[in-house]
Amino acid sequence: MNRPDRKEDVLARLDASRDAIGENLAGLGAAVNLTRRLRHAVRRNPIPWLAGSVGAGVLLSSLLRVGGGRPSKSGGGALANPSRPVILGALAFLGNQMMAFSLPALKQFVEVELSRWLQSRAPKTPADEAHGG
Repeated sequence: MNRPDRKEDVLARLDASRDAIGENLAGLGAAVNLTRRLRHAVRRNPIPWLAGSVGAGVLLSSLLRVGGGRPSKSGGGALANPSRPVILGALAFLGNQMMAFSLPALKQFVEVELSRWLQSRAPKTPADEAHGG
C-alpha cells in the first residue's frame, strides 16, 4: 500500500470516527436533558401524569392532615400556625415532582409484569408443548 492511499484511508476513518462521536454526543445530550424528556412525556400522555399528580396531592393532603381537619374550639383552626400552608404546599410540590419522575418507570414496570402475567395465563398450543414451552 503506498503512502497516498494510506493517508486517504486514515482521513476517511477519522471522518467516520468524528461523525460517530458527534452522533453519540447528540444522543447523550438528549438523554441527559431531563426537562425536555419530561415535557415530551407529559405532552405524549397527559392523562396519566395529571391523574398521578392529583392522586399524589390527595394522598399527601390526607396523610398530612393533623387533627382530623376540624378547627379546634379555641377558634385557631388551620390558621393557628401561619407557616403550615407553606410547608404543606412545599410537601405537595415535592410529592408531585416525585410522582412525575417515577410514573414512566412505574408504567413500564406494570406493562412488563402485565405482559408476563398474560403470557402465563395464555393457553398452550401443541406447537408450544412440542418446543418445551
